[in-house]
Amino acid sequence: SGGYAKQALWHFPFLKDGRTLGWAEAMALFTDRTGRPGPATWEVGDYPAGQDQYPVTGISWYEAAAFAQFAGKQLPTIFHWDLVADLLASGAIIPLSNYGDGPQSVDTLRAISRFGAVGMAGNAREWTYNESNRRGEHFILGGGWNDEVYSFNDAYTQNGFDRSATNGFRCMRPVEELAVAETLRRRIDLPFRDYASETPVPDAVFRQFLRPFDYDTTPLNARVESVDDKASDDW
Repeated sequence: SGGYAKQALWHFPFLKDGRTLGWAEAMALFTDRTGRPGPATWEVGDYPAGQDQYPVTGISWYEAAAFAQFAGKQLPTIFHWDLVADLLASGAIIPLSNYGDGPQSVDTLRAISRFGAVGMAGNAREWTYNESNRRGEHFILGGGWNDEVYSFNDAYTQNGFDRSATNGFRCMRPVEELAVAETLRRRIDLPFRDYASETPVPDAVFRQFLRPFDYDTTPLNARVESVDDKASDDW
């Protein structure tokens, strides 16, 4: 619908490689396989044939946020997403989800949360509103078809410009604007410890750290049980 040409839909500064891009400069990066405006997985400004029920993937966080604005909706915060995804029921949801060889049509997905949300595990990763303390990165949850199943229960971030083929999104429309809305949209600081700046412990302390790894230096009593000198598929 021409959203890539409507600057009013793009409300957030474009942070890339430590600098802020201009709007036109950013739009030049949001093109499909044929160089037209659109998701990275599209061609000639349209989705591949037969994929009208597939999730839209290959988009950046900025494109997801702009579409939400266009649709009169919002990107969910990680708190909204976590609640509706029903992570406590992951044992029942994950086996029915698409962690496989490629994306699937959303009308074939069977995993549903107790809030009625379908396909939040696997198939496509889903951008959320919150940024992290890693400059330019935002949370993208649920995991995609090419991720491990534990990605549903974990929290990952990616650069807002990342347009991997499994990066998608879903929108939400709040019933009312809560007093805590800004708190829910806050930056989420990820724990990080820079070991390069740590002061090494004294040798005496380090020797104590090593003690749990000590073992009795007795004979190993090793013996050869079999030998395979023939060519094997295993080596």
